[in-house]
Amino acid sequence: MYCIPSIWVPDAFFLRRNNLYPKFVLNCCNAVSTDTMHRIKFHEEIEPERIVLSYYNSISFAFTELCGRSYGSGVLEILPGEVGNIMVPKLDGIPISRSRKF
Repeated sequence: MYCIPSIWVPDAFFLRRNNLYPKFVLNCCNAVSTDTMHRIKFHEEIEPERIVLSYYNSISFAFTELCGRSYGSGVLEILPGEVGNIMVPKLDGIPISRSRKF
């Protein structure tokens, strides 16, 4: 009998391998995943929507390229320890309600 070693519902997913750009998404449906995605758990004081919004910009994408590894045909892979080195800008001055319009 096989037992899945680690099942828990993360707050967000960060895809480990990417093509055109990295994918960082909130887990709004309480899904679980395999190791093809990194499972993200936020500290209680963190607003998940603000972090994901902060990630999608050219500076954070550049840090992802620098921290990750590139393979043939433009595939980028980022490991769990490398995800923690990605810099994201602070968007504390932007109301989250304003970002939901987009």
